Amino acid sequence: MCDLRRPLAVQALPSDTLGLTVPRSLLDATVVDRLPARFDPPRERLLAARIGALHRRLPAMTMADLPSATAELLAALRRLFDPSRAVDALDAPELDTDLVTLAERLIAGMLADPDLSSTLVAERLNVSRATLYRAFTPLGGVMAHVWAMRLDAVRAALDQPAERFTLARLAADCGFKTISHLSRSFRMRYGASPREWRLALVNQVSGETGTDLARLDKAWNTLAG
Repeated sequence: MCDLRRPLAVQALPSDTLGLTVPRSLLDATVVDRLPARFDPPRERLLAARIGALHRRLPAMTMADLPSATAELLAALRRLFDPSRAVDALDAPELDTDLVTLAERLIAGMLADPDLSSTLVAERLNVSRATLYRAFTPLGGVMAHVWAMRLDAVRAALDQPAERFTLARLAADCGFKTISHLSRSFRMRYGASPREWRLALVNQVSGETGTDLARLDKAWNTLAG
């Protein structure tokens, strides 16, 4: 985190970077005026996780989702920016939403890991399983949310018109044992197989742009849905 009012001298390597710019008018001025140039490590970690979670959810969001998403994000930022909070931002039960955000960031980097489990997530976050389970109760449980994230990752890959992912690669990258396991699970969540989802998107884009995307989709026409 940095305050754009202050000059910074930094060096950076080329990379894929996510950023979030927040107008000062949306935050408590008394809190913002006391912000340090950098957060302490726990808050830096939470802020990075929060930005990553927002980025993952953007493809599935609609205009109707914006008010609630904005309110949730601003509430999280005000909580992070409040200097009266304890350094360990996971100490208080009301911060369960931040624990979920941290867990989601960890899970997103481990989707292909066959050993991914609620126990492993709790150990990596240095919290008890009871604390982790409590945080994920509104979401249906830890592993239920893991599988939802895996399916969302598959959908995000399918929603890229110019990318050519095979079902075998998607299954491996997102933690599915077989293509059939992926296809069954995807149909249960989205009402269509991965192949059907992809073809519908290609047809939609072709109709909207008038561009023939048959070459981009050639490999998908032979895949089993």
